[in-house]
Amino acid sequence: MYDTIKSEHIHPTFVALGDIDDFKYINDHYGHMCGDYVLVSIATIIKDILFQSVGIVRWGGEEIVLLFEDEDVMMPKAMLEQIRQKIEAFDFNFDDQHIQVTMTFGLSAVLDDVDDAIQNADEHMYQGKRSGKNPIIS
Repeated sequence: MYDTIKSEHIHPTFVALGDIDDFKYINDHYGHMCGDYVLVSIATIIKDILFQSVGIVRWGGEEIVLLFEDEDVMMPKAMLEQIRQKIEAFDFNFDDQHIQVTMTFGLSAVLDDVDDAIQNADEHMYQGKRSGKNPIIS
């Protein structure tokens, strides 16, 4: 799995997996053009906050993987919290409709294997989904 996102410039120490909360509802209720608008807006928010050394990849429909090189878990957590807050506060306005969007994140350290870290981040993310959505779980 990691081969598809490997970069000779990124040697991740932390992996985050993020999922847009209730994205299926957004697509079903407002249409796929609105869903695309939400995806592009979130990508812009994330790119504006992240450092150059952080890798980002779309993972599935509305999930993203972030690869952090920082040795200190506080930096990835702080960046994810900034992203989470900015998405929550952003005025997603599509066809004069204001849409509340949030995102749930799971964060995991890369101990030996990136695939294991992604799986752990995925489990943390789903724990956040089950606990009410919009948190960062690590």
